[in-house]
Amino acid sequence: MEEEVEKDAVIDWDDPYSSVDAKVMSRMSLFIDEECVEQLEPALWSKPGSGLKLEILPCNDDDRICHRCKDWDYFLMYCCVFIELKLKLPFTSFECGVLTQMRCAPSQLHPNSWAFVRAFEVLMEFLEVNPSLEVFFALFQAKGVKKGKLINLNSILGRQLFSAYRSSFKEFKEMFIKVRNCVEDFPFYLDENLIEKFPLYWNPKPRQILGMAKMCKENEYLVEYLVNISYSNRLLSVAELMKWEKNESYVRDQRAPKVNTAGLRSFLKQKNIKKEVVVSMGEAGIAETKQSSRISMKKRKVEVVGKKGKVVDLTSSEVEKSGVTSFFAENQKKLHGFSNEQEHCSLWSAQYPFVSLADDVAQTSCDVELVNDVGDVTLYQYLQVVAARLLCIGCTREIKHIKDDLEKGKNARILQESTEKAKQLDDALVKLSLTEKENEKIKGDFNSLGDGLKKRELKITELENRVIDLVGLRKEADAWASL
Repeated sequence: MEEEVEKDAVIDWDDPYSSVDAKVMSRMSLFIDEECVEQLEPALWSKPGSGLKLEILPCNDDDRICHRCKDWDYFLMYCCVFIELKLKLPFTSFECGVLTQMRCAPSQLHPNSWAFVRAFEVLMEFLEVNPSLEVFFALFQAKGVKKGKLINLNSILGRQLFSAYRSSFKEFKEMFIKVRNCVEDFPFYLDENLIEKFPLYWNPKPRQILGMAKMCKENEYLVEYLVNISYSNRLLSVAELMKWEKNESYVRDQRAPKVNTAGLRSFLKQKNIKKEVVVSMGEAGIAETKQSSRISMKKRKVEVVGKKGKVVDLTSSEVEKSGVTSFFAENQKKLHGFSNEQEHCSLWSAQYPFVSLADDVAQTSCDVELVNDVGDVTLYQYLQVVAARLLCIGCTREIKHIKDDLEKGKNARILQESTEKAKQLDDALVKLSLTEKENEKIKGDFNSLGDGLKKRELKITELENRVIDLVGLRKEADAWASL
């Protein structure tokens, strides 16, 4: 993938918005009270069956779309992306990958660019192909990216697939809200290691992507097929593709009749490419696309960006080679493997008599008859149900432990703060006690001075009386002398 060679952005925490355009900083949200937010119907913004409970909050007068939030409490988003483009939360692994690859927040990507992302996802689902970042950035580029402004995606020359979305996003810049989980749920935008699944807040140095420098053969043929379709037919309409969720047959028959899975199969057959190698076809492929997004999102941040910010291959094999999942894999090996060091009675011992256990316990005649009656297909379906339930239990317990750890950390922090405040209070009480003693001493000294002054005043009064007496005697003496 061709991109600008640049260092990762370093945020100036003294002024984190210094690089943001002045026009962006001048716009406040129109949604500043609960009544306005309720009219947006945020219940429709989460994916059906995801179990996600969203909270849409109004903004304050001083909130701006580029503002950051402490402790990942929420992130800001333009509401038109949810209302008009029917974007749903949580984001798919592909959507997280696009944001991470471009190093931009959801609100930093222009709504018209979100339209291309959604249209590409719908088209891939239409073709029963897993959406790929490699294919997407072979068709679209982020060119002329400027710091502190919205980022626009545009078609690469000669590879235009969609017609421009009619710009109904002219007055969107003041229509943003705060998005977060319900307080009791674990944030859907963080993984189990409290790492963002995609950039939540504006990046001062978003990445400029100029297309793919190299692709695998399979993806090259897929891009060639899509480009050929666009040349032989009119460009696909983004607005019409948005109707896919409500009316698949309308889009399939009326708006994209030449684009179909059969056509893709035929094209790949001409190229001597096995369809199983390129894409996951059929109904199973669609189900895999929908289900895998929720699981793989937790890894997307580390899958897309490698060391020094360079883009790495997004295949699971490359992720394993890079050592990103080594910690996870090593722990899982202990559970999934066998050990020669364990005692024979351990279920993880290589010498445990599993076959004998099955013969003794699980091979009763009635059980064998039951298994034979239901048939292999039913058994496979039963195993899928059991596996899905175990997956649900495992994820639920994992999230609970993470919440418990967070709560413990929160309680420890509160206890530490309380201890520090108690110490400060004790120090203040000691200082107060010393001050009271000093005040008592000063009061005693003051009283002593007062008593001394009273004594001096009495002596002065006595001296004045003595002087008066002496003056009287002097006058009498003078009178006698004149006689």
